[in-house]
Amino acid sequence: MKGIYETAVVLLNRSLKSIESREIESLYCLLKSRDRSPEKWEKQIKFWSSLIKKWGVEGKVIEFSVDELSQAFTFREMLPPLQPALDYLVGMKILKTKEDSLKNPSLMGSLTNKLFGLIWQTTPKSEYYVFTDRLKNKAKKIFNNIESAAAFSTEMVLTNDELKETYFKSNKCSFEVLIAELERNKKIKKFQNGYYFMSNQFSKLSDDVVESVLNTKNTISTIENRISELENSFLSHRNRAKTFLAKKRKNDAKSELLQAKRIEASVHKFYEMKSQQENILHRLAECDTISIVANEMMEVNKVVKKMNLPSADHVSNAADELTETVEALDQIANVNFGGAQFDDDEIEAELNNLDDDRPNSQSNYQTNNYNHDEEEEPIQYGSSNKSQKQSQRKRISLAFPF
Repeated sequence: MKGIYETAVVLLNRSLKSIESREIESLYCLLKSRDRSPEKWEKQIKFWSSLIKKWGVEGKVIEFSVDELSQAFTFREMLPPLQPALDYLVGMKILKTKEDSLKNPSLMGSLTNKLFGLIWQTTPKSEYYVFTDRLKNKAKKIFNNIESAAAFSTEMVLTNDELKETYFKSNKCSFEVLIAELERNKKIKKFQNGYYFMSNQFSKLSDDVVESVLNTKNTISTIENRISELENSFLSHRNRAKTFLAKKRKNDAKSELLQAKRIEASVHKFYEMKSQQENILHRLAECDTISIVANEMMEVNKVVKKMNLPSADHVSNAADELTETVEALDQIANVNFGGAQFDDDEIEAELNNLDDDRPNSQSNYQTNNYNHDEEEEPIQYGSSNKSQKQSQRKRISLAFPF
């Protein structure tokens, strides 16, 4: 937020140019009571409140720190008496404290302040303030952007991470303040894992469907994170195999290569799981009415149960158990890898080709190994059938072009 406070310094210097030194000192004088010097009090409030409002407009400020603004408005080592002006702006509903922006302000307290004219005397001090209208406009803009970008009703459902990564790129206010403002909108419904932005352009989704969309999106996100971790682990084992081979430690190199191949099998299964979860979202997006959505969800749930796919938590917990042992690798995400076996001759052949150059990039690994546009028959590792053996070698050579 440094930029907005630099703007404050520029505006202050511009405002003080036409003011005499004695008058400047009166603007920086700390007044203890309005009754003792009503004229000076009003003059100070008028000057500082006008300057703060102008700064909010030119700096496009949403949230700010009183301490940092005071430092920006410091002149000849004199600190500005901002609190009366801030209290006045709060009373005019131009500003509100950060605490009030995160909760519903006390109605009784507001009425008392208005009735007795004690707005700037009873307002509690706060370290942070928010420009009310700018915060509302920011929240409204986010809603409009989500609505205009959506092609289906399911795209009006966003997880917490999606909302933060896509629509919170500005550092002009904290995420918690923005979320609190969004939650004040009656068209935005909060769920445990995200938010549903209700729009007249789309059919309304039931709570069950919204929760299913959020859970599916979170599962996809978890799977993507695990894929990234496993692909990095694959490259690490492969590079260690090359290092051991260069040191003539052939057995160690074979062990590392075997680990890499088992991780490759795990990654392939995770890609399948991701594709299945994405299909669920795509099928939901094609539904036009609530009844169709409900029926579709029932069918999808039946398919998911038959697949025995794990939830996002199961995927995360199982993936955390990944170790260098074969038993732990076979338990990742409760996925049945079909007892993949690797012929020692095949490992030996790949080991001999390990010196071949191959780009050590995650993207290249993913592109070369996982082209899901073409369907392939599953490999029967350890089969005695000659044709299956040849097919197996062909697949391995494609997956590991060392």
